[in-house]
Amino acid sequence: MKVWFPTVHTRTGTEVFSLELAERLRDFGVETEVSSISHKSEYLPWREPVPECPKGTSVVHVNSWLHPRFIPEGLPTVATEHLCVHDPALKPYKSLLQKVYHTLWIKWVESQNFKRVSVVSAVSQYTAGIDPIVILNGVSLKPPFVPASRAQPKKPFRLLFASAWSKRKGADLLGDVMKELGPDFELICLVEPVEKVLTVPFY
Repeated sequence: MKVWFPTVHTRTGTEVFSLELAERLRDFGVETEVSSISHKSEYLPWREPVPECPKGTSVVHVNSWLHPRFIPEGLPTVATEHLCVHDPALKPYKSLLQKVYHTLWIKWVESQNFKRVSVVSAVSQYTAGIDPIVILNGVSLKPPFVPASRAQPKKPFRLLFASAWSKRKGADLLGDVMKELGPDFELICLVEPVEKVLTVPFY
């Protein structure tokens, strides 16, 4: 079996998901290939070249936001939903441009993809809604992510926030949370995009 990942180069968690999934599948003996597509393809798909599907591909895996022109016909395809941007509860946290983009563009792209792919999976029940299969994001147990074994928590107790710095991710609540927890806690923030990760301690 060979799995192909036509993946938009976003420098965010959705791209990391595809790269990690491809690598983990290789650990299990599954042949994989990743084709990087320019981020501009998300906005101007007709101006970007369509990567050639590798010979011997058995299954295609895509992000649900990938424009349909980049998905080959006639092959079993899995689309993964990473975000639930259509939830009305998110409206207060979006700019006008984001509201228009998600409503008029992304919703259409996803609807077209869901009609043609073989399986739709989602990374959480909240993201999935009712129909898609839920496959939760995994956690690597390879170094440096091997949990330390200690009976008592280290002081200060360190918390990690790894995400885009936005209200949708709860970044606006961090200051109040840390004040409530007090000086025995330390917050480390790893902010997307990945190529510009910032480590910011809060005391």
